Amino acid sequence: TCMARGNGRSLQHAVAAPPPGCSIYTGVDLAVQQHASADLTAFTTIMVYPNGDREILNVESGRYGGPQIIQKIQELYHRYQGTFFVENNASQDFILQFLRASTAIPVKPFTTGRNKVHPEFGIEGVAAEMAAGKWIIPNTDGRCHSEVEALINEMLYYDPKSHTGDRLMSM
Repeated sequence: TCMARGNGRSLQHAVAAPPPGCSIYTGVDLAVQQHASADLTAFTTIMVYPNGDREILNVESGRYGGPQIIQKIQELYHRYQGTFFVENNASQDFILQFLRASTAIPVKPFTTGRNKVHPEFGIEGVAAEMAAGKWIIPNTDGRCHSEVEALINEMLYYDPKSHTGDRLMSM
């Protein structure tokens, strides 16, 4: 259903201003290592409509150092505005501290852990919203951007007892 709702839509490079009543949010799942087998830092930007629908505007991921992560968040803020939710577990809190000290970007901390399985706010909550058709996933006749395809695979193969995909955690 979510794919059908997004058929013919593509990821948005930027949004000049959200439509009236809409809000934009970017979730940031941080990784602290940069070697080839390290987790990814992932950024997912969504628009929430007044009726509660959620549209994926952008998904990006990579292995970045601290300064690159700050620069990427600044770039994404310039492109989408909105509010950023930045993971702040352990040493990852430094990114949040640096952002607050050097920018006026609205950032809120998000501590991951047991809440990823919270039925209302965690991955299961996203799954329930998708089952209800509340999400819009951009695609062209079922073909998605590679980052969206990777996100969908992380959703399909989600197991609360193993590592959750980085893109999925950034939702």
